[in-house]
Amino acid sequence: MIAGLAPGVKVSYDFTRKISAGVEYYADYGRFPRFDPLRQQQQQLFVVSDLNVSPKWEINFGIGMGSTQATDHLLIKGIIGRRF
Repeated sequence: MIAGLAPGVKVSYDFTRKISAGVEYYADYGRFPRFDPLRQQQQQLFVVSDLNVSPKWEINFGIGMGSTQATDHLLIKGIIGRRF
């Protein structure tokens, strides 16, 4: 089995108990140990905000850009999260 390398990183700051903002980075470098050429890799960087609307619900949204040919150049994302 050959595994791929697809890291994701988030750094954020809590402005209040309900609102935070930060940056997220997502990538897909391809299969290890022979990664895809840079033009075929996917790399995205987002500016994001999290709204903790209740102890059980979170809304995450952001706008980002792709930095390689294989990535969409403008991305908008939204996630509704339920804590268990």
